[in-house]
Amino acid sequence: MNTKKIVISIIAVVAVLSTALALGTIDFDSKKSANTVKAEISTVKSIESMQIQKSENKINLLSETPMDKAFAKANEQKKAKAKALAAKKAKKLAKIKKAKAKKAKMRSQYKKLGTFNASAYCGCASCCGSAGGHTASGTTPRAGRTIATDPSVIPLGSKVLIDGKEYVAEDTGGAIGGKRIDIFFSSHSEALQFGRRSVEVSIKK
Repeated sequence: MNTKKIVISIIAVVAVLSTALALGTIDFDSKKSANTVKAEISTVKSIESMQIQKSENKINLLSETPMDKAFAKANEQKKAKAKALAAKKAKKLAKIKKAKAKKAKMRSQYKKLGTFNASAYCGCASCCGSAGGHTASGTTPRAGRTIATDPSVIPLGSKVLIDGKEYVAEDTGGAIGGKRIDIFFSSHSEALQFGRRSVEVSIKK
């Protein structure tokens, strides 16, 4: 009777152990399967993401119509033109600034004599009594350089600034006295066009 009970107990223990072992194996396999499934899902998602991105890139390329390309090109040309215009404007402003600085420096080298009455003449017989000839200082008169002055006011050879432009006192005249100057022009018509006017005169220090 005791032997029978022992055998039954052993069988029961073996059955329990077998069941436990079977359940453990199933649990292990389940965990393993779950991890495998998760890894596969992650891989599939990554592949799908790459495929979606590629599809979007293709769609973007296909959606870029000739009109879009033409607009983009026109926009780039507009930017380039604006940039070139800005550079040109900056260069022009720099040139103006340089010219102003030069004039300011020139003015600083001159002493103001005040307002003079200016007239004009040329080398014709009507203006000088005879055509051609030389100035009172012996030079050949030249437009844009030669002026006639009263030597007691502006000595011959002096550099004179008239309304911001530099001349040289090279000539005199019977009617030129005091605060009066005569500016030489290359033609009689230009001299007549200048006429008579008031100008600001300075002499180089």
